Amino acid sequence: MIPMNRITMVTGAALTLAACGADPSEHETQDLPPVAVTATAAWHASSEASHPARVVPLEEAEVATRMAGTVDLVAVRVGDRVSPGDLIASLDAADVDARIEAAHAQLELARRTYRRMENLERDGAASTHELDQARAGLRSAEAMVKEAEAQAAYVEIRAPFAGTITARMADAGDMAAPGFPLVQLSGSGVKVVAELPSSLSGSIVVGQAVTLETDRESIAGTVSHVAAALNRASHRFQVEVVPSVPEGLLPGSFLRMTIPEAEGSTRWIPSDAVVRHGQLTGVFTVEGETLRLRWLRLGRESGGAQEVLAGPAGEMTVVRGPSRDLRDGQPVSAVTLVEAPTSAGALTATQASNTFDLGEEG
Repeated sequence: MIPMNRITMVTGAALTLAACGADPSEHETQDLPPVAVTATAAWHASSEASHPARVVPLEEAEVATRMAGTVDLVAVRVGDRVSPGDLIASLDAADVDARIEAAHAQLELARRTYRRMENLERDGAASTHELDQARAGLRSAEAMVKEAEAQAAYVEIRAPFAGTITARMADAGDMAAPGFPLVQLSGSGVKVVAELPSSLSGSIVVGQAVTLETDRESIAGTVSHVAAALNRASHRFQVEVVPSVPEGLLPGSFLRMTIPEAEGSTRWIPSDAVVRHGQLTGVFTVEGETLRLRWLRLGRESGGAQEVLAGPAGEMTVVRGPSRDLRDGQPVSAVTLVEAPTSAGALTATQASNTFDLGEEG
């Protein structure tokens, strides 16, 4: 949508057409319905670009195990809310218990070996090197016990943050491997993510205001993150937005993100002034006392107006809603001066308008 709230124009003229090529003595003048005449100029317009976006959680994690084992219990279901530290799942601890027991046995053996080597070294029956080896064996055994006991903490998988369980990928009896996801956890907050074209790169900054459009309402948002690189596959970059009112925005839903673009000076004409002949587009203009058909190259259309990309320079007085009976070269003459009405659309009348009488072509 392209709002044009500062546009200079003239509108509201009535045009009258005589039967072309006919003798006034033989045919009566045929009046056409009133037709608007608009004086175009360099119009200042601000534009907005709308892009698809999706709602995602502020925090999201696939909660996984750090060790291999059999899943003994999954304590949550999809939709359950959890707090930090709540039990998510647990693995069968038999293997871990066995490893801990074996590590403690090795530690006890290493201690006895070290004490014996101390006595032998004191009596001169063992070398200092042999004592050092026994000491290293003792330290290694102590480290194995700490490692085995640390693995015991991995038997229970707990929630890293508060949120809602959005997916469950394991059940009791499943085999789990390190990194194997058990559940998906989504935090309570949401953000909006959009993939924008590379043409907007550099024009979007953190803190910029945007509008989020849902089926029900418009929500203000603020850009919180702009990716510093383009996606190699899509050649787009990601933008994250924090909505001012996150309530009602559900993760996984889609909406549209409207971003105001830079305001600039361009030319627009009312859409109802466009004349089409095949692939050609143009407008009828009033030039002095003559009606002229001018061809244009048009761009975007929005709010009842069409952007002019190429055409005659300077101001034009264009005919709105032209009749099929209008012809290039018809003479016109000003007959009255009327007050221009205010358009209800994107164009705002700011001047008075001439009413023209169209005569026969010479």
